[in-house]
Amino acid sequence: MSAENIQLTITLFDSQLEEEELQIDTQNILSEIKKIDGFQKADLMPIETAQPGAKSIGGFLVRVLTAEINPKNFKA
Repeated sequence: MSAENIQLTITLFDSQLEEEELQIDTQNILSEIKKIDGFQKADLMPIETAQPGAKSIGGFLVRVLTAEINPKNFKA
């Protein structure tokens, strides 16, 4: 049996932090996710997928990342 990969969208929110601080945290989390075995891919969310009015930096959404993991590795 073959299962499709699970796609995650992660958005950081903290009303006490500035957007720049949240973006730094987002990039740090992305860096950590990329080190974990089992994730097929992880990246910042491209602006092309954004809803109107979303904030972006350099073509990517602020505070949002995506990750894809194989289901058999999900529990690990």
